[in-house]
Amino acid sequence: IWKHISTVMIPIAQRLDGKVKEVVNSSQKEAEDRARELNAVKDQVVMYTWIVIAIVFLVAAGLGWFIANLISKPVEMVVERCQKLQKVDITNLAKATDELARGNLNVTVETGTQALTIDSKDEIGMLAQSVNGIIHQSQATVTAYQQALKVLREITAEIIALGHAAQEGKLAQRGNVTKFQGG
Repeated sequence: IWKHISTVMIPIAQRLDGKVKEVVNSSQKEAEDRARELNAVKDQVVMYTWIVIAIVFLVAAGLGWFIANLISKPVEMVVERCQKLQKVDITNLAKATDELARGNLNVTVETGTQALTIDSKDEIGMLAQSVNGIIHQSQATVTAYQQALKVLREITAEIIALGHAAQEGKLAQRGNVTKFQGG
């Protein structure tokens, strides 16, 4: 019986062992294939995560640049106008008044600072309105200076004419007071 069992059972056991090994090898191969698939998916997830991070970073940097320009451009305009007002209008007015103090009545004042066109209602808009007020006041001061200079020229011309009349003996000639305000 043992001989029969060993001759029949051993080949069956060997075939069963072979089938078990095939199943184990097949399962191991399937597990390795599944692990490779999962690693590929993991690599894709990591790659997509980095892509999303890069896109978010670029959008944030672009938005930051846009907001910085939105703020800095008007401030740069205000600074530029203040510098021009100082270097051109106010400097020319100071030079002209110095020349007038020296008796030079032939000096003109050149201006050219344009008002700002910033219409925002925030702090930058309020600053621009203040600078525009200074620009307009400076221009009004230059206009008043030029008007005063014109009156001084006319008074000087009138005095010179009266001086010539006096030299010619026309002492009865008087200045034309209707040309001047203030008596």
